[in-house]
Amino acid sequence: MGHIISSFPSFEKEFKDNSFLAANPKRTEALRAYFAQGGVVSLSRRPQGWPKLVYPSQDRILSQKAEVTEVRKTLMIKKRSWEKKREQALNYHKNNHLKKFAEPLYWKHQLRIAVDKDYRDDTDRVKLPTHLVADPRWKPLIKTFLENMEYRKQLTETIQTSIAYKGDKHLAQYADDIISFREDISGKELKELDRKIDSLDRILSALNQMELWAKD
Repeated sequence: MGHIISSFPSFEKEFKDNSFLAANPKRTEALRAYFAQGGVVSLSRRPQGWPKLVYPSQDRILSQKAEVTEVRKTLMIKKRSWEKKREQALNYHKNNHLKKFAEPLYWKHQLRIAVDKDYRDDTDRVKLPTHLVADPRWKPLIKTFLENMEYRKQLTETIQTSIAYKGDKHLAQYADDIISFREDISGKELKELDRKIDSLDRILSALNQMELWAKD
């Protein structure tokens, strides 16, 4: 009948003559890791060397490996998604800088800047983010600013007087803050996902050693 053990200290206590541990350090580390994850083993003594692994059986270990692999696969999908978001955030300004040249609205703005001093002054006061004209979230604002003088004057006054813009009187800061926030969030998510994936890799490595033990 096997000995039910649920921790490495209990294992060492049960098998006081455990000089066999040195003969297979990988198995020893795998057993420690298995216990650390809440695993339970059933062992039977042998005349010498490592005891026989009664539980988990080879089939049970294969089942555990499949479960962990499936979780890892899900985390990898999430990681690729967050990597894409982070890459988009990191390249946001570079991509929009290139895209703006294909926008007719950008060239209309440049022409207006050249011939209309009042428009040029208002643009400077609000720091109009024309470099983001290709972004669907900013294009309508820039278009209205260009075509509607009443809107332009109201927006200019708001930015100059509103407490919301105190100490940072330009629209582009909002865009920069959003991108910085996305970079920060995606970085934190990726760090946490890497931590979880590394943990699962250690579990899989331990289960591989446990599988070899089950065959022994």
